[in-house]
Amino acid sequence: MTRLVQWDPFRIRVDAEAVRALVEQRVVEPGLVSGLELAFTEGAIEFSATAGGAPIRGRVTIVAASGLELKLAIAIHAGRPVLPPNLAKLLPPAAGDVVSVEPMVVTVSLASLLPAFVDVTLAAAEIGKDGVIVFLGPGGADPPPS
Repeated sequence: MTRLVQWDPFRIRVDAEAVRALVEQRVVEPGLVSGLELAFTEGAIEFSATAGGAPIRGRVTIVAASGLELKLAIAIHAGRPVLPPNLAKLLPPAAGDVVSVEPMVVTVSLASLLPAFVDVTLAAAEIGKDGVIVFLGPGGADPPPS
């Protein structure tokens, strides 16, 4: 389909430092959440904090990126560092482990973020030390309906 405006595949980076600042500004509440640390590594975002006096650790990874959806797995644990699920199953609960939540999957839908007259698809996504890289496929847009 020919669109008025068209683009070739390109990538967008969500900056790790900007995410840290935004999360710190919106999540940290004196008396509730403190000591928030956010670390971008190859393939995951690791976080730790103290919430209600209890230490919490977690990991965010990308499960899938296709079409108009980015699926993120979020694993949260209290007590010890987050381990990969296959390794965690082999170990007995550690002292102080209060919560061990199976990773929940959160879906971010581009359809809810973009106007209907913009046609774009997610080709892939990855987490790195500099942030989250989103690879967009070719797309286009027409003027909004009048």
